[in-house]
Amino acid sequence: MNFNNYTTKAAEAVQGTIQLASQLSHQALSPLHLLLVLLKQKDGIVPTLLQQLEKNLDEISEKVQEKAFF
Repeated sequence: MNFNNYTTKAAEAVQGTIQLASQLSHQALSPLHLLLVLLKQKDGIVPTLLQQLEKNLDEISEKVQEKAFF
């Protein structure tokens, strides 16, 4: 995959999604894989937005994990 046109954070997110799906032995990537990576991305926009909305990042991550891992 050519990451030349991606921002650094976007490239990290895609690579992280691929790694997560692989670690879970999932053959396909899903939006939940990507969301989980974005929720855990250090200095990322998703955690920043959720903090500004006063949402519990750990609680949201936990719910996404439950859905992603069946």
